[in-house]
Amino acid sequence: MNFPASVRHHIFTMLVFPNNLKRQFRFIAFLLLMTACVPSQAANWIQSTEHAGIAYFLYDSPTVIERYDLASQSILPNITLSDIPTAFTVDQDGLYISFGRRTSRFALDGTGEMHLQNTNADVTDLLVNGGYLYLFHSYGNLLSVDKFSGVQIDWKTYSYNMTGPSIAPTPGKIFARTSGVSPSDIVEIVTNPDGTLGLQKDSPYHGDYPSASKTYVFPGDARVVDNSGVIYSTSDLTYNNSLAGSFDDIDFYGDLPVVLRGDTLYSYSNTFLETGNHTASMMLDNIYVHGDTIFAFFTNDLQALDVELIPVSLLTPDVPGTPVNPNGLVYTPDAIVQGKGRSVFLLSNANLSIFQWSAAQRRYVNSIPLVETVKYMAFSAETNTLYLAYESGKITQIDVAASAAEVPFVNSPQSPNGLATAGEFVFVVDPSGAWVSHFTYDPSGVLLSQEEWNYFSTEYIWNAANRKMYFFRDDTSPNDVLWEDIDINGFIGAKMDSPYHSSEGILHPIRVAPDGSVVLLGSGRIYDAISLQQVDTLSNNIHDATWVDGTLFTLIPGVNGSEIQEWSANYAIVDSFPVVGDPLRIFNAGAYLIIITSVDGIPRFSVMRAAAPRVDTDSDTILDPLDNCILVPNSDQRDSNADGFGSLCDPDLDQSKLVDAADMAIFGSVFGTADADADLNGNGIVDVPDILRARRYLGKPPGPSGLVR
Repeated sequence: MNFPASVRHHIFTMLVFPNNLKRQFRFIAFLLLMTACVPSQAANWIQSTEHAGIAYFLYDSPTVIERYDLASQSILPNITLSDIPTAFTVDQDGLYISFGRRTSRFALDGTGEMHLQNTNADVTDLLVNGGYLYLFHSYGNLLSVDKFSGVQIDWKTYSYNMTGPSIAPTPGKIFARTSGVSPSDIVEIVTNPDGTLGLQKDSPYHGDYPSASKTYVFPGDARVVDNSGVIYSTSDLTYNNSLAGSFDDIDFYGDLPVVLRGDTLYSYSNTFLETGNHTASMMLDNIYVHGDTIFAFFTNDLQALDVELIPVSLLTPDVPGTPVNPNGLVYTPDAIVQGKGRSVFLLSNANLSIFQWSAAQRRYVNSIPLVETVKYMAFSAETNTLYLAYESGKITQIDVAASAAEVPFVNSPQSPNGLATAGEFVFVVDPSGAWVSHFTYDPSGVLLSQEEWNYFSTEYIWNAANRKMYFFRDDTSPNDVLWEDIDINGFIGAKMDSPYHSSEGILHPIRVAPDGSVVLLGSGRIYDAISLQQVDTLSNNIHDATWVDGTLFTLIPGVNGSEIQEWSANYAIVDSFPVVGDPLRIFNAGAYLIIITSVDGIPRFSVMRAAAPRVDTDSDTILDPLDNCILVPNSDQRDSNADGFGSLCDPDLDQSKLVDAADMAIFGSVFGTADADADLNGNGIVDVPDILRARRYLGKPPGPSGLVR
């Protein structure tokens, strides 16, 4: 049950100070009885503010100001108002309250009303700074008055109506969001030392960033943030950073932001990276931070002001779950990227995991658990780092060589719709600006460049040889293929699209030769990588492609699964061979190919030497590097227990991790009596030497000690 704030704080007092419990209990019972006897009335809390450790809450029904002392954690007597309020603010000299068109000043306890000023329309917002009060009323109208005498100082009607204003006392600037106009923008108005008003100036972006309705000035007055989560510099309204998404309220723990989103609080570092979060017991309306405590206010079921006290220390990072074992797991990768050292990373949002498969070890290694679903994944070989982009705009990094722990990297202004790496630089796309914007960040998270009037593409493919990022304009008709320069310092430069400006042949994927000479599309069309003029074409569409030592290999759907094609220098098919499973990806791994397919929903990995000769020992049309039974013909490659051995040659079909009698019976029936005895030392258990012998016979590399894989 949710109690009124007064009751909750007596309960708090009982827990902290257990003396006189009977008296405390009788008081609570009395309050509960009084609450039950009084019909609840819908309270309409319209504004709140905090000054000198006192939180003020303005209601227009009933017409009161409720107050809460953050230091003593106690409720102060209500201030009853004689009329319906529309706006208020407070400073050390008093309360300033607007009742529609009239505005008055009161003592801090609500007594001694003094009329200050009338306006042509209802006042919607009040701000105070020094000796002046600023009244927002009707469309674009702002009035400044002497806060003691009410004498009018200045009155201006601005081009844009304003909502959610805040004030930075040091530079003497008012900030607000424009309303009633599209696109909305953040604006500033200089307040001069004599109380007069300057011009209204909007940001240099003219609505490039998300719309918002409120603004908040940071401690120190250097930054202002709106409730879209975008942070601007108060000096010139240039983009400064982002809090990775919109929020309901914000306050500061020292100079560090604490943000409220629904029922969850988020804390941030001084570089605006999330440091922790905590979910409250109910939906919250407003927060204030005092000392080491967050005071989270809400209206309870009895329509009364209530508060939940949350220590800042409770805001801690999310902890991922136990790593998932991917062996034999049915899953469809949401993204697949190549790592270093002949490894591949596979994102599985369904399992909240990134799985790593090593071609060198021919097995999965080091699964990485995640906390939430990922929108995009990219890898930088230069820094050996995975980057993950989330719907909120949060972008994290994982140092694969170190602890493999996910840590914050940067926040994109809006939800990303593209992520890639350009060497050591991180390339991000989001809807900010005209059309979309492309951003680049250095490895430490510093924003290097931002280019609007850009395009969304399902994929962005980097080529280090010519320092170009290749992409489509999937959000524009007609579609086309383009490139964009990224220089050695990480800055976005010139860009070009093809001379055809036609959607014909524009089909994913985009693959670029390692030497930066040509671009191959899913349609099989081949373009010069600089001029983007078509220079050739393949005889079929492709699913994926890679080059090894200048030779092109493509992966396509086959009659019974997939097919690998090898192409000559003039794009004639030199060789082709089948691979079991539906095609997923193909990668260059030095002199080898890593081929990933899906068999019955389970990713299957094959590693084969790119150059001839290619041997098929058992003549089942499956080359030895791709064959799960090298000596036994099994063109269907059936692997009923998904352990990497075909069912016809698997010495441990029941997955007991030991080759027992039942397994050996099958093993013997396949390989004959000469090989039926795999218990070399006659101890009744097939141990490590026995298993190594079995694996050598099957043409498999040694597995983990004691395991048949």
